[in-house]
Amino acid sequence: MAHSLTRRTLVLLAVGLSAALGLGTATAAAGPAHGRPFVAGAFGHEPVLEIPSALTPSATLDVRTAIPGRGPAAAKGEILFAHYLLKVWRNNKLVEHSYGGTAPFDVPLGVGKLIKGWDQGLLGVRAGSRVVLTVPPDWGYGPRGGIPEAGILKDDTLVFVVDVYGTYQSAASAAGRPGRPYDTRRLPSVERVDGRQPAITVPSAQPPRWPESRTLVEGRGPRVWPGQTAIVQHTTVVWRTGEVLDSSWRKGKPAAFTLRPGKTAEGLIAGLAGVRAGSRVLLVVPPAQGQTDTLVHVVDVLAAH
Repeated sequence: MAHSLTRRTLVLLAVGLSAALGLGTATAAAGPAHGRPFVAGAFGHEPVLEIPSALTPSATLDVRTAIPGRGPAAAKGEILFAHYLLKVWRNNKLVEHSYGGTAPFDVPLGVGKLIKGWDQGLLGVRAGSRVVLTVPPDWGYGPRGGIPEAGILKDDTLVFVVDVYGTYQSAASAAGRPGRPYDTRRLPSVERVDGRQPAITVPSAQPPRWPESRTLVEGRGPRVWPGQTAIVQHTTVVWRTGEVLDSSWRKGKPAAFTLRPGKTAEGLIAGLAGVRAGSRVLLVVPPAQGQTDTLVHVVDVLAAH
């Protein structure tokens, strides 16, 4: 039940039915205060949420910080990356959650792409924070009659636990100092253009037989390690043709790479291990299982969680 409605409700959440991280305390338990829900657990992991059924929820939006973060404040128009859990106050019923090794949910904040409770309640929240949103019907799905297929009625108050990984500008890019020069006759050259997709030129030489990596921009943030989620800008090019295979720049927003086997390509997991946030790296990955071409990745690591 926790995951059966995820895709559907995420879309509804994203359209509102019409439309360098600083982690906080590792765990927290916030008890009921003035009828507020109880939440416990570690940031980034599925929380425990209990709703005091004997009490009446507030008629206005209630925003409470369960775990305070130390990162930048969430800003209007930026891309929000977050995990969340949703329950209905009326019956303490779990509707869904986005935890369990998946990449964080990402959507523009404060521009009408989310329900009003998220759009306004998460503005100013610092990266690394866990917040509890008690959302009355008028701030949630009430204006559109609820989401009956998800068990949400038009008069339902909703309770979200939201782990805010951060918000990022759509054109965010690496912000460190230039890396060391390397032989561009053997490996692709990359033109640095801040705020836009980098231009990648593949040399006429044969691709390397083994993975290669070069640091193009040296950041100073925390290092990325396997098992974490990295927020990145990236471009992937096919060595043989020079064709752009994938690009967050073209999609107009950063992406989240969950660095676990089965979630992200092994070459990216290995290539990003140990890279500092704020860096841009060039990764050349020879053919592997299920891959017939050598791929060239240029990755800007914005944050690691």
